[in-house]
Amino acid sequence: MNGAGPHTGDYYAIQFTADSQIVAWTGNITGTPTAETFTKGDVLYGRWSSITFDASAKAVLYNS
Repeated sequence: MNGAGPHTGDYYAIQFTADSQIVAWTGNITGTPTAETFTKGDVLYGRWSSITFDASAKAVLYNS
């Protein structure tokens, strides 16, 4: 995935392929880490139905 989104689906993991920031998400994790930069190689596990990234974000979204 490249770019902002929102990206919708049934996602269980996010693997960042470049330094990226999340703008908003909907899922089983409360809050949104909007001030956090995730670095290339970081992986988040959870359950999301919608994820919005900053415009320069690059990540692999794993769906169920």
